Amino acid sequence: MRRAASWAISLAFLFLVVTPALAQERPAEVERLGDWVGNWDYTLGDGSGTMTFEWFGDYLIRADEVTPAGAHVFHMLRYNAQDGSYTWWRFWNNGLTDSATGWYTDGAWVFFFHDDLGNLRRMTMDWETPNDFAFKWERALQGGNWTVQAEGRTTRRR
Repeated sequence: MRRAASWAISLAFLFLVVTPALAQERPAEVERLGDWVGNWDYTLGDGSGTMTFEWFGDYLIRADEVTPAGAHVFHMLRYNAQDGSYTWWRFWNNGLTDSATGWYTDGAWVFFFHDDLGNLRRMTMDWETPNDFAFKWERALQGGNWTVQAEGRTTRRR
């Protein structure tokens, strides 16, 4: 009888404590990452690339990219509730890595990337529709002014 009572108490604990935690909805800032989910084509200069974004668990987005130069890149994105920013990590098949801190404001994402070589770059993405955005890469050398390096467009494949 004691075993049955102990088992019932354990089951009630799991039901009352764990189940609500599992049923919680993602915060709106995490849900915003879902805007990326899908298959995308992009143009950058004269080249084109592809990206596929998908949920990785409940709070992360992962992506695979093939760049216009044929490189393969693995991406991870997450929301940081502590400071209200987003973190983006990228890992190239040639061993290079970089990471970025970014924010979403008024239909645009802005990320500041720091790479292994100490360079600072800014990527701005202006979403024109849920399936289309223009982007711009800029670079600042040694604290100087931002200069545009490249511009492109990304479209979700249907």
